[in-house]
Amino acid sequence: MPAFFASEGMPVWNELRTYDLDRSLDFYHGLFGWDIDSADNSGYYYVRKQGMPIAGIVSVTADTETIPMNQWMLSFLTDDVRAVAHRSHEHGGTAGEPVDGPRGPMVAATDIIGAQLGFIQPASEPFIAGGEPGTPVWHELAAILRDGVSIDDVATYYAQVARWNTMLHGEGPQKVITAVSEGGVYAGVWFPAEQGAAELNASGSQWTTYFGVKNIVDAAKNAQEHGGDIIVQPQNTKFGQIAILADPTGAPLTVCEAPEPVEEPHEGDNIFG
Repeated sequence: MPAFFASEGMPVWNELRTYDLDRSLDFYHGLFGWDIDSADNSGYYYVRKQGMPIAGIVSVTADTETIPMNQWMLSFLTDDVRAVAHRSHEHGGTAGEPVDGPRGPMVAATDIIGAQLGFIQPASEPFIAGGEPGTPVWHELAAILRDGVSIDDVATYYAQVARWNTMLHGEGPQKVITAVSEGGVYAGVWFPAEQGAAELNASGSQWTTYFGVKNIVDAAKNAQEHGGDIIVQPQNTKFGQIAILADPTGAPLTVCEAPEPVEEPHEGDNIFG
């Protein structure tokens, strides 16, 4: 599996906080074929695919948890967690106190419209995997605008706080924001209430990671077989086939079909069979 070197502002880590660790571990291993272990015996479980780190899973209880349980949280790379926390406050968001996390110093924050996110200052070189079954394929913020906050304000928050190189696409309520690097687009922001999807308002602004699967229909069936459920049935979209599932604790996750990697022949391989 290829590894990509992440730069500041890129999504680098997904973390699930669950009240039922055993059921969660069984579900995600069955759905994605993830290798999950707690090598340091800390109770924090590392998720890997073909040796590459993908995510973390941690057991929490209602009386100890300040961040909502049974929910995935996305974290972005930063060079300095204290500086990014300060910038979040400066630009209309919030941020807690930095803490030592399993992958390095991190801080939990909310953006200018209340979406939860995290920032991590990696303790080692920030290599990430993506674009294949069992790995993150896309990261997207469904942004519900608050009174006095504009689409441009959201773009400014991520440009100034996360250090995104942002691009605005479309006009008026159809605007979307993308984050771009030399390697291409790696995240996007859309505005459901402005684009006729007002039913999403109830859930508030939230980040979603699309995880890749080989076959969307098989993945939905597999989720049910491992104690999960289907929130949105598999469907074709202009971005490909997607479905929204729930794990056994109710944590939602979005899956999309992703191509399997094609291994390039190496020197000395008999390419003629």
